[in-house]
Amino acid sequence: MGIGIIAKLIGEKGIGFIAPCDEGGDVFFHCSAVVGEPFEQLKEGQAVSFELERTIGRRERRRAAKVERCDERLLGRTSAPEPPAPRHPNARRRKPSWRN
Repeated sequence: MGIGIIAKLIGEKGIGFIAPCDEGGDVFFHCSAVVGEPFEQLKEGQAVSFELERTIGRRERRRAAKVERCDERLLGRTSAPEPPAPRHPNARRRKPSWRN
């Protein structure tokens, strides 16, 4: 069983993606995999627990099953991570060290 954060929800299609805490790469999930509460009540940034399964077919992919909301304290933090600060449009980029 894995723990992660809901990275993206696409309500019109009934799908979403989870960013696992211990593994790289987002994991797909469908609204039919949500257990305990309706798909519409899930929000981006919420902590969820899930089971990982692999799809069988031409391309092997990872998919989450039995997705349910869990306690934020399991992640070791109290709230969703803050997005990075926007870059000022007039900010200058750093030159590479090999260029003078």
